[in-house]
Amino acid sequence: NVAGSTGKLVISGGKLSTTATSGTPLIVANVAGSAAEIELSGGEFVVTQNIFMGSYGSVTFRQTGGIFRAANWVALGRYAGGEGTWIISGGQLLVPNTGNGLYPGEESLGTLTGSDTGYVEIGGRLAFNGGSTVNLLTGGVIAAGYAERGKTNYTGDPTINFNGGTLRALG
Repeated sequence: NVAGSTGKLVISGGKLSTTATSGTPLIVANVAGSAAEIELSGGEFVVTQNIFMGSYGSVTFRQTGGIFRAANWVALGRYAGGEGTWIISGGQLLVPNTGNGLYPGEESLGTLTGSDTGYVEIGGRLAFNGGSTVNLLTGGVIAAGYAERGKTNYTGDPTINFNGGTLRALG
């Protein structure tokens, strides 16, 4: 990653899997001023470690189909100055491990938007902070083991917008 750099990944079929040594996250947009786009319309994208979308840069993930499967934590907007946005209007975003979860706006700005036939399933927690926005639009479903206020060191209130979508408890 270099400040001012941009990148785009398009997955429309097949399977893309990551592997890493224990404790090494997959980091997208790790430098301030960097930006990335990911589009998933078909196939499967499997991440075996934590994934930080927008550590210090900006990431937009658009999912219209296919399956994204994460074995560990998914953070949208990981550190101060980072920003992560996930827009799912089709397919599945799966974080099945009950000991992990999804963190829109972990220490910065993060947005999760579900609509149409987009389905998000989080075995563990959906965590909110002051930088968190969750939009549940018509047809979108987010199912989680539980939802809670995340880290207490981040100020502000999270925003949750319901406009025809469903937030469902698992278990």
